Amino acid sequence: MSEARPVKRRESPWGMPEGEDRQPKAHRCNDRAEDVIQACFEGNPFKTVPGPFKLFWQCMRSKPGEEPTEPYTYLDLDPPKREVKLEAEIMGIFGALPLLHTLIWLFLSGSIWCQKAVVVNIGAVFTFNSVIGRAAKPAMEAAIADINADPNILSGTKVKLLMEDSNCSDFLGSVGALHVLEKEIVAIIGPQSSVVAHVISELVNGLQIPQVSYGATDPTLSTLQLPFFLRTTLSDSYQMAAMADLIDYYGWKEVIVIFLDDDYGRNGISSLGDELQKKMCRIAHGFGLPSLANLTKITEILNQSKLLGPRVYVVHVGPDPQLRIFTIAHKLGMLSSNYVWFATDWLATTLDSFSPTDLASLDILNGVVGLRPHTQESKGKKDLWNRLSKMQPKGLANSVLNVYGLYAYDSVWVVARAVDKFLKENGNITFSSTGKVFGTSKSGIQLGRLKVFNGGSDLLRIIMQTNYSGLSGRIQFGEDRNIINGSYDVINIDQKEIRTVGYWFNYSGFSISPPEALTLKQKDSPLDQKLDIVVWPGGNSKIPNGWVIADAGKPLRIAYPRRASFVEFVTQVNNTNIVQGYVIDIFKAALKLIPYEVPYKFVPFGDGLVNPSYDELVQSVADSVFDAAVGDIAIVTNRTKVVDFSQPYITTGLIIVAPVKDSKSSAWVFLKPFTAEMWCVTGFSFVIIGIVIWMLEHRINDHFRGPPKRQIITMCLFSFSTLFKANQEATISPLSRMVMLVWLFLLLVITSSYTASLTSILTIQKLWSPIRGIDDLVASNVPIGYQVGSFAYDYLTQSLFIPRSRLVELHDPDDYEKALRLGPKGGGVAAIIDELPYLELFLSKTKEFGMIGQTFTRSGWGFAFQRRSRLAVDMSTAILRLSENGKLQEIHDTWFCKLGCPGQRGGEAQPDQLHLISFWGLYLLCGIISSTALFMFLLRIIGQYIRYQRQHRHSEVVTPTPIPSNTGCTQTIQSFMRFIDEKDEAIKNFFRAAHLRGAQSGEQLQRHSGGTKEKADLEPSLTMDVYTLPFFSAIDWAPYSWLRECVKHRVCSINFRSTFLGEKNGFSASTMPVSHIVRLRKTIECKESRIGKQPIQVPSNVTITLQGQDLKVKGPLGELSLLYPREVKIERDDSGILRVKKALETRRANQMHGLFRTLTDNMVVGVSKGFEKKLQLVGVGYRAMLEGKDLVLNLGFSHPVRMAIPDGLQVKVEENTRITVSGYDKCAIGQFAASIRQWRPPEPYKGKGVKYADEVVRRKEGKAGKKK
Repeated sequence: MSEARPVKRRESPWGMPEGEDRQPKAHRCNDRAEDVIQACFEGNPFKTVPGPFKLFWQCMRSKPGEEPTEPYTYLDLDPPKREVKLEAEIMGIFGALPLLHTLIWLFLSGSIWCQKAVVVNIGAVFTFNSVIGRAAKPAMEAAIADINADPNILSGTKVKLLMEDSNCSDFLGSVGALHVLEKEIVAIIGPQSSVVAHVISELVNGLQIPQVSYGATDPTLSTLQLPFFLRTTLSDSYQMAAMADLIDYYGWKEVIVIFLDDDYGRNGISSLGDELQKKMCRIAHGFGLPSLANLTKITEILNQSKLLGPRVYVVHVGPDPQLRIFTIAHKLGMLSSNYVWFATDWLATTLDSFSPTDLASLDILNGVVGLRPHTQESKGKKDLWNRLSKMQPKGLANSVLNVYGLYAYDSVWVVARAVDKFLKENGNITFSSTGKVFGTSKSGIQLGRLKVFNGGSDLLRIIMQTNYSGLSGRIQFGEDRNIINGSYDVINIDQKEIRTVGYWFNYSGFSISPPEALTLKQKDSPLDQKLDIVVWPGGNSKIPNGWVIADAGKPLRIAYPRRASFVEFVTQVNNTNIVQGYVIDIFKAALKLIPYEVPYKFVPFGDGLVNPSYDELVQSVADSVFDAAVGDIAIVTNRTKVVDFSQPYITTGLIIVAPVKDSKSSAWVFLKPFTAEMWCVTGFSFVIIGIVIWMLEHRINDHFRGPPKRQIITMCLFSFSTLFKANQEATISPLSRMVMLVWLFLLLVITSSYTASLTSILTIQKLWSPIRGIDDLVASNVPIGYQVGSFAYDYLTQSLFIPRSRLVELHDPDDYEKALRLGPKGGGVAAIIDELPYLELFLSKTKEFGMIGQTFTRSGWGFAFQRRSRLAVDMSTAILRLSENGKLQEIHDTWFCKLGCPGQRGGEAQPDQLHLISFWGLYLLCGIISSTALFMFLLRIIGQYIRYQRQHRHSEVVTPTPIPSNTGCTQTIQSFMRFIDEKDEAIKNFFRAAHLRGAQSGEQLQRHSGGTKEKADLEPSLTMDVYTLPFFSAIDWAPYSWLRECVKHRVCSINFRSTFLGEKNGFSASTMPVSHIVRLRKTIECKESRIGKQPIQVPSNVTITLQGQDLKVKGPLGELSLLYPREVKIERDDSGILRVKKALETRRANQMHGLFRTLTDNMVVGVSKGFEKKLQLVGVGYRAMLEGKDLVLNLGFSHPVRMAIPDGLQVKVEENTRITVSGYDKCAIGQFAASIRQWRPPEPYKGKGVKYADEVVRRKEGKAGKKK
């Protein structure tokens, strides 16, 4: 067999595959003549230049003795066809001779050769006379000198730096940028101001000029809006992450920020707020300073901040040589031991730039902590510092230049390296008019003088590929066009000295070792967060509290309720200022554990004659009437919305108290262990088990046979007797023994439970009450008592919907006792609902009443504080410590165990009856086993019966005459019942005899049918023996009457199709010995899936790779692969559309068809657009946050849930309760989202938990009690 010839793509006369773009290439001014000729060939409008012309052009470009670089496609033709083709091609040459002469002349003369650029202009806009400008200007001049003196770069092309002074004005900076942009620059360096950077970035986007900034740190300079903006300095997003880590490292939760009120300051502080929120911290207060703020304005702001609680300050302003903020703060006494001051890199820049010889000015900065961009020490850095120091103006010769000078120096080199590579790739630099970009200006501004850099996109791409070590460190840009790895020095001013106490890296946090000293393994893994000892303001190395609650001149106003009852909890002693009680002792003990002093004074709330409203007390705290409230204040939902509560210091809840009495034994006490339903189901089970065992044993066990009366007695007594003794009737059937095994286990559990419950009822003395629980109380119409001022009233009316007319106000324990004694008939109450601590104290003094049931609400008592109060957090910590060291229990015993500790006494001691719900699993198991055994028995009986009927009729067939098959239904049932009643041994004997008769008559039956096996063709691959067909005549094949008629008349050739099954459906038959029935089965062709047949559109940015059954999809977001099973296959047509098809016609192929089409479509959409899944946390205290690569969930457990985020997924947390999981793998997104939801699925009563954003939770109503 000859090898198949490969198919070649058809080419156009110009040597280009058909269907490709024939537009001429845009040639540059330095292109050689042959390049222009080639471009003319590719863009020839006539499209008739013959193939030999192309062959001639290839020969021109080839060296002597070489073959043309591209094969002539017509040489592959057969000789006769080649001659005809070449003849036609040669004739076409003469039509192109003028064009040919012109091109040859251009090539020989070389007149279109252009010269390479001699000078390349680079612009720079910044403030010359500024802290950063004084360092940047000489640094950039030094960089230009080094570049022009280096023969290895730009190959003779000189770089010229065009600088404009913005003079600390945003307007002048923008105007200066316009002046620079008029001079055909290839890149612009700067500005140092973030405000000017926003303006210039809009201009360079239109002109396609890369902008490299060494000083604009505003994190909102987005690459999406400003694609030509890059920066060699560190973005403030890095710095604010470092600042947030620093604040969290020392445990402070709230800070005050002072920032410059412009884009630089506002956007930086906004980034700090986002980073603090990730650490569960926040900016408590912010003060913006105008750009030209005077000393009066600064003093006013600092005085305002002194009145606030936080004492942790973050200062984010521009470099200030006068250090005005710290000078004024020092005069106001705000650099004492009670304060903490952090400064961003502006302070380090200021100190590094001036380094005053008189270090006395550093006294005002003692204890301040700041950040400085980290730069590695090197010989080149020291040499540059020495050179630049000599270039400084007089009076600054001894100064040290700041790090922004290094950034400016590296920025010039980054542009120069990129221009050098650009010239090598593109040849020269060209500009074009901006008429289409900016239009015509009517304001007098000469926008037409601005020109678009034609190679701006290519130069930007080259700059983005920069990867080398500069003087400031490693220069490598990320996708956001920022330096990828950010690191900072943590500095501390101590005793006129600037100390480096540690380092911060964006990939690992804090360390006392610099980044260059870390190994590669240490960089990839988080380090131990550690810093050296820091000296804080006031000269103390102890970490300050960072928070001041109040001072002696203005103590906290702590409100307490003046109760008229239950004064053991809180009370005022004889109209004095002395307040005592259980709650007061806990509050004072907790204050002693707080690490700072809290001046306070108690303020009474209420008149002491009636218990005050606790809702009004809490609202007064929310309205700032009081700073906090202490007392027996229950933590309920509506109160937590307006104030912050401390950790509960006692657990409480609502419970019922009612009169109780001793219960006495009765004659029917043996019925109490079980409920009525349990007794009924148990008795019914005895009967059912007896029937099942009788059916399984009747045909094989003589004990279960005999007269009907005897069988009924045996059936009834068999299951009941298993309770007391072994049965006389032994089971034989394996199915019966299986049922008995489960039944005996069920009886063992029931009898053991019954015995235990009855023993408890007869031996334990119980207190009985007619009220069994809250459900009985709500369903009745009896009056209910409650304590005045308690939240029980709102709960009973709003949650349990008890009519207000049924509720009776009670004031003190005497009212409780009197109302319960009178009872509902005497004008009293049937029960009292109140909080557990009150009722425990009440029951400790009386024995006639008791608690009924369990607490039906769970809450606690706590101290109320104003929202976002730091004291609430510290008090919670103190209460937990009191609980751990046993102090809480000690205070409780001191107040409530003087005459014996209160305890529960009531009807809850009575054991509950055993309900059916406790045993339904065992009953279900027993029912399933019994039903399965009975079903298997019936299947076996039915099979025997059918076989018996066929064998019986076959024994009667002595001629081919068929026996009628239509018998009455009643007769069939009666026959079946008689068959069941027969012994199993008799049926087996009948089958043995029938088998012997069948073997003797088989030969006669074959001779009667002609001695041959006539076959009926149902399908080409299916056959059926005719002599087995008479057995069908004994069965009523109602739907298949055509087959029965065929059998009845003994047609020797069958070729039918079932019209009601469709044209492609039929029957297949298989034969067995004469004594067996012929089996028919239906074969149905699988239809094509509705989803699977839909095409899949592939976007242009997605790459599809097919290797056999392995599919790989690659897009901008990622890469996915999928292995197809053999039942399906995937094809791609010429238009790029994917289609999933079935490879086999099977049921599994039909199932896989739609599934794998959906999976493939998800892959294509995922790598191009991506998917996301949103979840929402619903519940008080439920929140989520990101810590590194972990998602931390607080879902009400004793500890946070930490989940590692899988690779390829991104998780975003908004407002601490909204989680967005995104990525390109839909399956991974759904699995991770389901894993998050699984921790706390939404419950149906209040909807608390983790739910999908589009998930609808069907709510259920709470228990409302039984209704009459």
